[in-house]
Amino acid sequence: MSRYKPYPNYKPSGVEWLGDVPEHWEVKPIKRAFQIIGGSTPKAGDPTFWDGDLVWVTPADLSKLESKWIDDSGRKITLKGLASCGSHLVPPGAIILSTRAPIGSMAIASKQLCTNQGCKSLIPSRNANTDYFAYYLSACVEQLSVRGKGTTFLELSGDELGAFEGIAPPPSEQSAIAAFLDRETSRIDALVEKKRRFIELLREKRQALITAAVTGKLDVRTGKPYPKYKPSGVEWLGDVPEHWEVK
Repeated sequence: MSRYKPYPNYKPSGVEWLGDVPEHWEVKPIKRAFQIIGGSTPKAGDPTFWDGDLVWVTPADLSKLESKWIDDSGRKITLKGLASCGSHLVPPGAIILSTRAPIGSMAIASKQLCTNQGCKSLIPSRNANTDYFAYYLSACVEQLSVRGKGTTFLELSGDELGAFEGIAPPPSEQSAIAAFLDRETSRIDALVEKKRRFIELLREKRQALITAAVTGKLDVRTGKPYPKYKPSGVEWLGDVPEHWEVK
């Protein structure tokens, strides 16, 4: 982080956990930047409500995602099912946030969809950049979680979410921050994937080395195969060094 410089001037945010923020940024409740909509579930016993074309997002769908976008769900509902339960269609560009089991999984809708009651949809106002606020909320998952209430499982209410403190830079700066994070996180993700593949190859090499040493394909004293081999009589084992015993 040393190559990135802070802003020249800061001011107290007025929010204890947040500390100081750049002087020209605004701190305001999330409900002033987004319209917050809840979801619902059609009755399970009516087949006319289910297996339609409407994407119906649940916290489980969000928790499986590796992308920041969502356009599909494990189950879908019909327009009749949507009308029956009072859920709402939300437009592309809305942030879909799981508000129970767990709190904090999220994605941006890339098509019109609806959700169950375990999610809240945040529809942005004209001056709210969805990408920026999705990054902001993802950095605040711990703070969102402590606002959850419940005994069986924690749930973040619409009122608590709406009152949650949001940091709003000017719109042009929101766009610049989102573009910067898209670029830099993509670069880091690519490096992580490269390292992951390298680790997989090392694990494969490790296992191959063990197999070669214990089955006689490699003489560990020379680093080469043994000079002479014989059939082991075991189909999966193949040939073994001539002086080895199979029993």
